[in-house]
Amino acid sequence: VERGVRGKSVLLPRADIAREALARALEAAGAVVDEVSAYRTVEGDGDASVLLRAMDEGALDLVCFTSSSTVRHVARRIGDAELRRRFSKERPIVASMGPIASATLRELGVEPQVEASEHTASGLVAAVRAALSGT
Repeated sequence: VERGVRGKSVLLPRADIAREALARALEAAGAVVDEVSAYRTVEGDGDASVLLRAMDEGALDLVCFTSSSTVRHVARRIGDAELRRRFSKERPIVASMGPIASATLRELGVEPQVEASEHTASGLVAAVRAALSGT
C-alpha cells in the first residue's frame, strides 16, 4: 500500500455505514484521506413473505448475500431464529460476497457454503457458478 501513496491526497466516496479499514490503511501508508458519504444503505420495504413462500415451495437453489447489511436486513425481516432455521439446510445454498458478510451470517448462526474469493460481484458470480456446477 505504501508505494505511491505517501503524501498523496485520496478522495474516498463510500457508503455511510462502510467500514473504516481502507481509509485507516491509506492514512497509515501516509496518504491524506477525505472520506465522503456517497450513498446511504437503507432497508427496503419488501415483503418477506415472498422469500419465505419461495423457500417453502423449494423454488430457490441459492441465496446470495452481498454485504453484512443485507444479512441483517433479511434477519430483521424474518427474525434471527427463522433465518437460522431456513438457512441451515442443504437448500438453498447460502453464498456470501466475502468474509464480512460471512462473519455476520455466522454471528446469526448460519454457515455460508460459498464465499467469493474475489470480493466483487464478478467474484461472487464465479463462486456461485462453481458451486452450482460442482467444480
